[in-house]
Amino acid sequence: MKKIKLIFILLLLVMFSSCNQIKLENNEAIDLIKKTLELPKSYSEEIGLGWGATSWLDALQEDGLIIYNIEYHGALTDPSLYLFPTETSTPYYLGQDSGSGKYMFKTNDLEFDQITGISIQKESQTAMVRFSLKATNITPVARTLSKISYIKYSLDNPITGELIFKKFDRGWQLQSDQNKTSNDMVNEILKGGK
Repeated sequence: MKKIKLIFILLLLVMFSSCNQIKLENNEAIDLIKKTLELPKSYSEEIGLGWGATSWLDALQEDGLIIYNIEYHGALTDPSLYLFPTETSTPYYLGQDSGSGKYMFKTNDLEFDQITGISIQKESQTAMVRFSLKATNITPVARTLSKISYIKYSLDNPITGELIFKKFDRGWQLQSDQNKTSNDMVNEILKGGK
């Protein structure tokens, strides 16, 4: 009878201690990150006139991706940019923005890569999830813009980030002090601000 009572007490202890544990499995963390950051994302760049424009226009033209001409109309009017995608860049050409006059090119997609760590804080019921993202479907336009540091994030290496999630009765949610749009959060990660 003593053994049965001891086994029963041990089972109760195990049940109570397991109810007090919070866990975040890798698969659940992956789903949370993809949903929070709205991954995968597609990226494009606007090419037009502005400060430093001739450096990236020249680089794109030297790499055989565009042909361009700038027409100057006089001191009091803005110059006009005439840009033509070449055969190499035509599949990535998204058109011209009628409002700004800038030319849009697809550069790459950004996808989830892997979980690099999960740290659980039992007292605050939070989980810091470290992960990496990777650029995929990288276009020749992106390679040229990266080469001249117009695109500042790595196209070849994983890009690290971290998010903090809090455990609620209905599951894990992004900690409220991180309430930003998915684009803002991804842009911070791409800039190295995690």
